[in-house]
Amino acid sequence: QARVCGSNGDRHKSPAAIVANAVANRKAFNISAFKFQIMDRMGGGIDIEPRRTEVLIPLARQQLGPDVKLMVDANGGLAAGNMTHAEAVAALLVDNQFTWLEEPFPYWEY
Repeated sequence: QARVCGSNGDRHKSPAAIVANAVANRKAFNISAFKFQIMDRMGGGIDIEPRRTEVLIPLARQQLGPDVKLMVDANGGLAAGNMTHAEAVAALLVDNQFTWLEEPFPYWEY
Protein backbone atom coordinates (compact mmCIF):
# COMPACT_ATOMS: atom_id res chain seq x y z
CA GLN A 1 0.00 0.00 0.00
CA ALA A 2 1.40 3.39 -1.00
CA ARG A 3 1.51 6.22 1.50
CA VAL A 4 0.29 9.57 0.21
CA CYS A 5 0.15 13.15 1.43
CA GLY A 6 -3.13 15.01 1.08
CA SER A 7 -3.09 18.65 -0.03
CA ASN A 8 -5.95 21.14 0.09
CA GLY A 9 -4.91 23.20 -2.94
CA ASP A 10 -7.36 26.09 -2.48
CA ARG A 11 -6.59 29.15 -0.38
CA HIS A 12 -10.06 30.58 -0.95
CA LYS A 13 -11.85 27.94 1.13
CA SER A 14 -12.42 28.56 4.82
CA PRO A 15 -10.19 26.81 7.36
CA ALA A 16 -13.22 24.82 8.55
CA ALA A 17 -13.98 23.57 5.00
CA ILE A 18 -10.34 22.71 4.30
CA VAL A 19 -9.91 20.79 7.53
CA ALA A 20 -13.27 19.01 7.14
CA ASN A 21 -12.12 17.83 3.71
CA ALA A 22 -8.85 16.58 5.20
CA VAL A 23 -10.71 14.73 7.97
CA ALA A 24 -13.00 13.09 5.39
CA ASN A 25 -10.01 12.08 3.24
CA ARG A 26 -8.19 10.69 6.26
CA LYS A 27 -11.18 8.49 7.07
CA ALA A 28 -11.89 7.47 3.47
CA PHE A 29 -8.33 6.83 2.31
CA ASN A 30 -6.31 6.41 5.53
CA ILE A 31 -4.12 9.40 4.67
CA SER A 32 -1.58 10.03 7.42
CA ALA A 33 -0.03 13.32 6.23
CA PHE A 34 -1.47 16.60 4.97
CA LYS A 35 -0.04 19.81 3.54
CA PHE A 36 -2.04 23.02 3.77
CA GLN A 37 -1.55 26.28 1.91
CA ILE A 38 -1.14 29.30 4.17
CA MET A 39 -0.84 33.04 3.55
CA ASP A 40 -1.43 34.62 0.13
CA ARG A 41 0.86 33.42 -2.69
CA MET A 42 3.79 35.90 -2.86
CA GLY A 43 1.56 38.09 -0.70
CA GLY A 44 4.12 40.20 1.12
CA GLY A 45 2.98 39.04 4.54
CA ILE A 46 -0.74 39.47 3.85
CA ASP A 47 -3.09 36.53 4.36
CA ILE A 48 -5.74 35.66 1.77
CA GLU A 49 -8.31 36.39 4.52
CA PRO A 50 -7.44 38.10 7.82
CA ARG A 51 -6.10 35.57 10.36
CA ARG A 52 -6.89 32.58 8.12
CA THR A 53 -3.46 31.05 8.76
CA GLU A 54 -3.71 31.54 12.53
CA VAL A 55 -7.08 29.73 12.55
CA LEU A 56 -6.13 26.95 10.13
CA ILE A 57 -2.98 25.73 11.88
CA PRO A 58 -4.43 24.84 15.31
CA LEU A 59 -7.74 23.68 13.80
CA ALA A 60 -5.96 21.17 11.58
CA ARG A 61 -4.04 19.72 14.53
CA GLN A 62 -7.15 19.62 16.72
CA GLN A 63 -9.33 17.91 14.12
CA LEU A 64 -6.75 15.53 12.63
CA GLY A 65 -5.16 14.49 15.91
CA PRO A 66 -1.62 13.97 17.14
CA ASP A 67 -0.69 11.02 14.90
CA VAL A 68 -1.05 12.82 11.56
CA LYS A 69 1.96 14.57 10.02
CA LEU A 70 1.06 18.15 9.16
CA MET A 71 2.88 20.52 6.81
CA VAL A 72 2.30 23.93 5.25
CA ASP A 73 3.30 25.72 2.07
CA ALA A 74 3.37 29.51 2.25
CA ASN A 75 4.27 29.91 -1.45
CA GLY A 76 6.39 32.93 -0.55
CA GLY A 77 3.55 34.54 1.38
CA LEU A 78 5.56 35.69 4.39
CA ALA A 79 7.56 38.90 4.17
CA ALA A 80 11.25 38.87 5.07
CA GLY A 81 10.79 42.50 6.06
CA ASN A 82 8.34 41.49 8.80
CA MET A 83 10.20 38.88 10.80
CA THR A 84 7.94 39.41 13.83
CA HIS A 85 4.99 38.00 11.88
CA ALA A 86 7.07 35.25 10.26
CA GLU A 87 8.38 34.18 13.66
CA ALA A 88 4.84 34.17 15.11
CA VAL A 89 3.63 31.87 12.31
CA ALA A 90 6.68 29.63 12.80
CA ALA A 91 6.01 29.44 16.55
CA LEU A 92 2.38 28.51 15.88
CA LEU A 93 3.59 25.70 13.60
CA VAL A 94 5.99 24.42 16.27
CA ASP A 95 3.32 24.66 18.99
CA ASN A 96 1.01 22.53 16.86
CA GLN A 97 3.68 19.98 15.87
CA PHE A 98 3.78 20.78 12.15
CA THR A 99 6.81 19.19 10.52
CA TRP A 100 7.33 21.23 7.35
CA LEU A 101 7.26 24.89 6.31
CA GLU A 102 7.70 25.11 2.55
CA GLU A 103 8.78 28.30 0.78
CA PRO A 104 8.13 30.81 3.57
CA PHE A 105 9.49 33.84 1.65
CA PRO A 106 9.47 34.86 -2.02
CA TYR A 107 12.33 33.22 -3.89
CA TRP A 108 13.92 36.60 -4.63
CA GLU A 109 14.33 37.26 -0.89
CA TYR A 110 16.57 34.21 -0.29
